[in-house]
Order: sequence, then structure tokens, then C-alpha cells
Amino acid sequence: MTQQVEDCLQSKEMRTAINTSNFVMMLNQDPLDKVELGNMFHISEEELTYVTNADPGQGLLYNGKALIPFQDSFPQDTKLYMAMTTKPEDVAKREAMKAAKARELAEAQGNGETA
Repeated sequence: MTQQVEDCLQSKEMRTAINTSNFVMMLNQDPLDKVELGNMFHISEEELTYVTNADPGQGLLYNGKALIPFQDSFPQDTKLYMAMTTKPEDVAKREAMKAAKARELAEAQGNGETA
């Protein structure tokens, strides 16, 4: 939904929606958001370490009953990673690769080659 929990917590309706959700994924959190989420979901200080200065792919899942810490190291040298990433530097790389491929295709078509 959003990476900034603060935005949601300012709205009574969104706060209610989060409180009644059966699934919440929490990644690295701003210190104030972390405290508020800790209060909402009764998260201990120890459990909050999973969302404090967390590495990418690390966080907490809430399934309506339990908190589940997770850490997932997704390989970054795959087509799937490049298709899914939102990291600005990787998005720029992906767009540059697309542009280069489009230029190659245009050049090949201009030379009478088939792709």
C-alpha cells in the first residue's frame, strides 16, 4: 500500500484498516512509525529489531495472530529481480538496458536484419 506508515496512521479510516488487517508486511521503519506499529500490534522491542535499520528483504509479517520475522536474500543477478526492483539505481539500469535493446532492434531493422 505505502512505504510511509505515517501517511496511513494520520487517517482514522486507514488506521482502522491496518488494525483489522489479517496480513501486514513490515520492512525497515522510521523510528516513530516503528513505535506506533509496536503499540498497534503488540510487538516487543526484540521483535522490532527486524524493522530497525533492516537490510532489504528483512522484516516482520503479521498474519492476524502471530508475528513472523523473515529475512530473504533475493539474488540480484536475475531477470525477475530486474523486473521487480524499485531501487532507483537498479530501475535506471533496467531502463538503460531497455533503451540499448530498443536501439539495437532499430539498427537491426534499419539494416534489413530480422530480430
